[in-house]
Amino acid sequence: MPKILILVVNSFGFNSICEFLNTSLRYTHLKITIPIAMFITLVSETLHEVFGLTGPLFYALLTLFILELISGVWASRVKLRAYKDMLKNPDLAEGERLNCMCRVRQYSFSSRRFSRAGAVMGFWLIIIYILWQFAHFENSEVLSAIFYSIHVLFISYIVGIYLISVLENIIALSKNGSDFKLLRGIFDRLVKPDK
Repeated sequence: MPKILILVVNSFGFNSICEFLNTSLRYTHLKITIPIAMFITLVSETLHEVFGLTGPLFYALLTLFILELISGVWASRVKLRAYKDMLKNPDLAEGERLNCMCRVRQYSFSSRRFSRAGAVMGFWLIIIYILWQFAHFENSEVLSAIFYSIHVLFISYIVGIYLISVLENIIALSKNGSDFKLLRGIFDRLVKPDK
């Protein structure tokens, strides 16, 4: 058995089983990884108990939140640069110049955007918390099931909002959406109302 194991480990480019274990388990990083693992476990268990969010779901939401924030700031900066370039044109009509100046103010970077995003996330966490607490209603299994379903539906709704926002930002980052014509067409049909 050990010879077969050694052959398997060698086929992946490891010289020995010890090298494979050291690479896999990273014994040299135990002082760092054990506290990090304990913190992540504590956070995951707390999130599950308080909000009904499992670890992977919370990290998926956090990743979407960060991705949306970064892509939104990036798309905003691209739009800001385009409007500033338009303002440099001396032949720009007065109405268009005022419009560009308003857009420059709209897309300017500010800490207010971060606080607004934090407020929205806090609001959503409060709603998730309330729904999770009602899902544990012990007097009625029917009410508990209904609130659990609403809890899951609301989390799915939040994921949908962030995915749409990230797609909007990706389209805004492309050259007028030309790189994503198919995605733009699907997005326009799903999000924008019929005229």
